[in-house]
Amino acid sequence: MYSHRNDSLDPGSHDPEGPYEWFDEVFARNGQLLACGYGKMDGSGARVFACYVLGKEVQYREFGEWKVNSVGRAFPTEE
Repeated sequence: MYSHRNDSLDPGSHDPEGPYEWFDEVFARNGQLLACGYGKMDGSGARVFACYVLGKEVQYREFGEWKVNSVGRAFPTEE
């Protein structure tokens, strides 16, 4: 998995009010791209999202849920 986020006003924090820009990629063990997501909020609060899972465009929430579940399966925690 690769993740990058840029918070323009304070690069050291994750400010949900923006402006910000982020990009996530999730790969299979063989290097195949499985999912990617992009989001941006400008200073006026306008948001743009583009998310794909297994080649299908999905909503931001579905992408987030898929990413959490996939990473959880790849790195299970011991109980």
